[in-house]
Amino acid sequence: MKRTSLNAKQKQFLSKLVEHGEADIGELKDELGLTRQSIYNYFEEIKNLLTIERQKGKLYLYLKDEAGSDTFVNRLLRNQDLKKKIADYVVDRYIEPGDAVFMDCGSTVSVLADTVKEREVDDLTVYTVNPYVLTLQSYKKLRRLAVFGGTLNGDAGSIAGPWVMTLLEELKSKLTFRRAFLGVDGLSLVESSREIRMTLSNDSEIEQKLKIMEMSEEVYVLLDSSKIGAGGVTLQTYNENNRVPGHVKFVLGLRKADQEKAEKIRSLKDILGDKLELVEVDAQ
Repeated sequence: MKRTSLNAKQKQFLSKLVEHGEADIGELKDELGLTRQSIYNYFEEIKNLLTIERQKGKLYLYLKDEAGSDTFVNRLLRNQDLKKKIADYVVDRYIEPGDAVFMDCGSTVSVLADTVKEREVDDLTVYTVNPYVLTLQSYKKLRRLAVFGGTLNGDAGSIAGPWVMTLLEELKSKLTFRRAFLGVDGLSLVESSREIRMTLSNDSEIEQKLKIMEMSEEVYVLLDSSKIGAGGVTLQTYNENNRVPGHVKFVLGLRKADQEKAEKIRSLKDILGDKLELVEVDAQ
C-alpha cells in the first residue's frame, strides 16, 4: 500500500510545533499564509497521520497508512525492547533443538523468529503463516521451514483464508505442533463479569488461530503491555466457568515504570495466576 506523506505546508506547520513545543494559531496563520480553518484542518490531518513514541532514549515518528491504521513495519519497530525481551525469554525457556513449532503472525512473533536465528537454535522445524518468518529460509541450522498458503494480508503481516483452513483440517490427524507461538491484538479484563477477553483486530483469523491451538501441545500467546485493554473481535473468553486450557500460557512484556499498565496486569494476574508470565524491562 502506498505510504502517506506530508505536503510542504504540513511540514512547515509541524516543524513550527517541533521547534517551539507550541505555536500561536494567529502567528501560524500569518507566517504560513493560511486561514484559521486551514490551520485547524492541518491539525486534524497530521494528528491522524502520525504516531510518535519513545524507545531506548530516542523519539520515533511513524507515518500511518492511507487507511489510518499503522503498517506492519511500524508495529514491528514499536516497543522493540519489550518484544526482544519476550523473545529472549521464550528462546531460553520454551524452544529446544529438534522442536517442531508454529509461528503465528504478529510483530512479537516476528521478533522471535529473528531471535531464533540470532541465538542459533539448532535443528528446528518451523511452520508459519507469517511472511516475515520467511527470513529464516537463509538460516542454515533450520531443519525445515513450512509456510501455509493462502491470502496475504500485508497490513496484518499474515497469511489467512480458506486455503489455510483446508490444509489445517487435512493435517490435523497427522501433524501436531510441539509448541505454538501466537500473536493477538488485545487482552482485557471485564471487571463486572470477571471475564478475560483475548481479541483480534478483525475476524478473518479467528478459526485459524483456534485450529492451531487445537493442534498444539503447548500454546504461548506473546504480547507486550500496549495490547492490554485493547478492544476488537473476541477470539476467546475466559472466566470461572470457562478457564484457560491447561496447555495455554500468556507471556507479557511490561516496562517497570508503567504503573497504569501494571495495575491492569495485576488484575489479570489475579485471575490467570501462573498462566500469565511477566517479562519486565527497565524504563527507558
